[in-house]
Parts: sequence; structure tokens; C-alpha cells
Amino acid sequence: MAQVQVQKVEELTPWVEKYRPNVLNDIISHEQVISTIQKFVERGELPHLLLHGPPGTGKTSTILAVCKELYGEARSSFVLELNASDDRGISVVRDQIKTFAESKNHYNTCERTTLKLIILDEADHMTYPAQNAMRRIMENYAKNVRFCLLCNYVNKITPAIQSRCTSFRFSPLKKEYMVNKALDIAKSENVDLTKDGLDSLIHVGRGDMRRILNCLQVVSLSHKNMTIDQKVILSTLDIPLPEEVKEILGYFTKCTMKESYEFVTKLQSIKGYSIKDIMVNLYESILNYDFPDSAVCLLLKNFGEIEERCSSGANEQITLSALISAFIEFRTELFRMKYDMNNI
Repeated sequence: MAQVQVQKVEELTPWVEKYRPNVLNDIISHEQVISTIQKFVERGELPHLLLHGPPGTGKTSTILAVCKELYGEARSSFVLELNASDDRGISVVRDQIKTFAESKNHYNTCERTTLKLIILDEADHMTYPAQNAMRRIMENYAKNVRFCLLCNYVNKITPAIQSRCTSFRFSPLKKEYMVNKALDIAKSENVDLTKDGLDSLIHVGRGDMRRILNCLQVVSLSHKNMTIDQKVILSTLDIPLPEEVKEILGYFTKCTMKESYEFVTKLQSIKGYSIKDIMVNLYESILNYDFPDSAVCLLLKNFGEIEERCSSGANEQITLSALISAFIEFRTELFRMKYDMNNI
């Protein structure tokens, strides 16, 4: 009975956590960054750190590996982890952060360092007054504590904070690293992943290893003991198939607005695709054609405006109508330039 319960717990464990690197040497890509941080850990002398870059590139895994190597079993006494997107006001700085920074460990000791560590995930969500208050704590308690700020957008961190930190950018992971990691995990979990399935997974991930693992786990759970190919992955994640994108593009460039609208709404009702997913795939498809630059520029300008409104919660029907209208303008420009529409 106990063995069955353990097995169920393992099945429910997110693969992101199950396969998270335990030590710095296990982190893929970012060799130069990891090498530098490794030297800090070996000396037991951490500066304030600012780790920034897109999601799923290893920022959190890096600092958690640092904690394990630096503090070992004493980690709970020396490390404070906060998600700044939940508690982003000045009160959390005055209460939790300041209290932790000014306290000292009299009973728990660590061989490598006496410095405590405060980890602020999603620090770019912190308000500017909170960042200014934190700056003073960084100055006043420099002998006792170090800060590690994790964020996606470094421009949202005040210059005063940035100047006090050693900054490392985590760029999107290289394709070969993502491919090898995905294949290793698929093998460990007995997932039969085809080559086109792997390619689709990497494409959907867009350099985000967290997203790749989450997608792979979702697909494997919903299609147990099945071969995972491109069609299975895209249909499970509600992403339009390549042939569907081509058909949508054909409607948008050759049919009336009414026909295009009816086709897409019918497809959405059957498959559940969002306008944003359709737009992203249309954008990638358009770049594969040899359209005149002026026509593409006109379309992409409209794409940007529509995407912004879509992200702001605009009505789906109106957004779809605006998208079709953008293609009608695009088509008009192609006609003006006497482009052969049979090439689409």
C-alpha cells in the first residue's frame, strides 16, 4: 500500500521539480555564468546577485543549487525565499526582509560562510518605493546578508539596485541543450517521443525549458503508452496544426471577410484555439513566404497593435475581425504590387 502511494506521489510530482539540477555543474548552458558563480561559492563570498532573462532559462535552478552547495543542511536558517509578485509592496521589505536581515544565527552554523541570503523571485514586480527601501537594507546590512534578485525584465529594476548587484543575463537555451535534456527525460519516463514530436516540443518551448518539461508531462499523462508525435503534442496543447495554419492563411488572403470569419470561428469551436495562438502561427508562416517587404511591414504593424489589444483582454470576436481586416489590407497591398497570389 505504501509503495503504491509513493508511486502516485512520484507521478504527480511536476517534472520541473523532479529533474531540477541539484548542483551548479548539472545546469545546462550558461557555462561562463555558472563558472563565475561557482568561484563565488567555492570562496564563500557571494556578492549581491541580479539574475535576469526570459522564463525557463535556469535562473531559479542556479540560485537553488547555490543554496544547496553553500549552506547544505543549514539552508532553512540562512535563506529567505520570497516571490515579489505576491508581496511586492514596501510592507514586506520593512517586515520580513528587514527582520531577517538584522537577525543573527547563534545556534545554526555553516562551514563555508556566515552570510545569509535573501532570494527575491520576480523582483521586477516590486514597486519602486519597495525597491528604494530595499536598497537601504542592502547598504545597512551588507556585513550580514546578501540579496539575489531574479527577474525577466531588468529595466524594471531601479538603477540604484542594479549598480549594487553583480548582474548575469540568462539567455534562451540553445537548441542542442534542450533536445538532449528532453530526450533524457523522455527516456527516463518511458515516453516514446518521435523526431517530429521532439521538434514540435522544442518549437513550442521557444528556449523555455520549464515550458518544455510541463508540455511533455501533460502530453505523456494524457497519452499514456502511446507514441508522442507532432499531431499529439499540438492537439493536446491546443496549438493549430501546420496544415490548419496554411488553410487559415489561404482563407485570409483569398476569401471574403465573412467566409474567413466563419471558417475560423468554426475551427475555434471545434478545436478551442485562441486568437493569440492563431496569430503567432500565422506570423511564423508568413515569414516563410517571399512576400514584398512593404506588404509584410504593413501586416506586422497591424499584428503588433492587435496583439497588444489581445493581451489587454479585448473581445475575441472583435480581435478576430481586426486580424482578418489586417490581412485584407495586406492582400490589397499585394494586389497593388501585382504579386502572384497563387504562390500562397
